[in-house]
Amino acid sequence: MRKLFVTDLDGTLVHNNKMTEGNYNALKRLKDKKYFVTVATGRPYNGAVFLKKDYNIEIDYFVLLNGALIMDGEGNVIDHKTIPYEIIKQIVESFKKFPWEISIETGFDTFVVHGAGEILKSVQKVTEAHLEELKDKKLSLISIYGGDLDINDIEKACDDINKKYGKYVVAYRNTNFIDVVPVGCSKGEGVNHVKETLGVDKKEVYAIGDSWNDISMFKVAGKSFTFHNVEKNLKVHASYLVDSVEECVDKYIIKNKKCV
Repeated sequence: MRKLFVTDLDGTLVHNNKMTEGNYNALKRLKDKKYFVTVATGRPYNGAVFLKKDYNIEIDYFVLLNGALIMDGEGNVIDHKTIPYEIIKQIVESFKKFPWEISIETGFDTFVVHGAGEILKSVQKVTEAHLEELKDKKLSLISIYGGDLDINDIEKACDDINKKYGKYVVAYRNTNFIDVVPVGCSKGEGVNHVKETLGVDKKEVYAIGDSWNDISMFKVAGKSFTFHNVEKNLKVHASYLVDSVEECVDKYIIKNKKCV
């Protein structure tokens, strides 16, 4: 029976765009067994395609922008949802008075509209822009970086967005980021779309992630995984705790006896 492995990107599969040899070899073993591999991330395509270019990893599907953009491994767009410009403008303006870094994603280009955007520049190519310049583009995600702000303050800001703009968008906290996407979008919705497209049974879906925006994909997976070092309240949403993608793959999917 075919299996589907779904992995978050930052903090899970890679750290600062670098993949450990163990995680890399684990993905290669999955592909050697003809298992499907999907990446589910808040990043856009321009921030995830390095997996193919730098590591020559064959990814079957990309669930991007927390589900607002779904693409196949050949780079074809399967689904692409957007946020109304006026809603984006209202949200961005409400955050400009605070020390947040704000960027806007189309799925293929990243535009910093407030702050220096240094955290994004470290992992992908970004362009500085005035929000008005983006009015005619397909905009799918607002990324709001809280930096050193208290996690509780970031959580409150995330909740405030959902309460005020919940008709149009949904906001997820990803550690000290807030990712805002079109209402109805989530990693879980994206993974479910991939699962049904491939005809994989839920019990053969394995999902791993390290943050709150991964919970929705945990719910559509037969087995879910997070790490021993994540926030305490997040751990209860996953089936198993592991130390790495490598351990998840070898111990629970391929079931390599050396890791049991």
